Amino acid sequence: MAISAEDLRVPGLTPSVPESDMREIADMASRGMGTIIDNAAAYTDNYNDMKSTMKATYSATPFGPLRKKHYSDAIDRATHRVDAGKWALKWGRKMAR
Repeated sequence: MAISAEDLRVPGLTPSVPESDMREIADMASRGMGTIIDNAAAYTDNYNDMKSTMKATYSATPFGPLRKKHYSDAIDRATHRVDAGKWALKWGRKMAR
């Protein structure tokens, strides 16, 4: 579903961008996908760097030792992946509402 300048028009206001210059949601999603792909390694590194913090924070909860061990083991096994296509699809649907 494409959004036109008319959809974004507010009564009494003149748009600052001519309709011919407005980008489509698909174009914006494509640019966002590029950014996500370019930064994927950094996102994964940040996630892996936070694993010890996630485990330490969870260990401070009142849950029992078995539950905490299972959580810690799951964090150790977990891998981070970036799915730019999934992001673009969900973002485009959300922006088109």
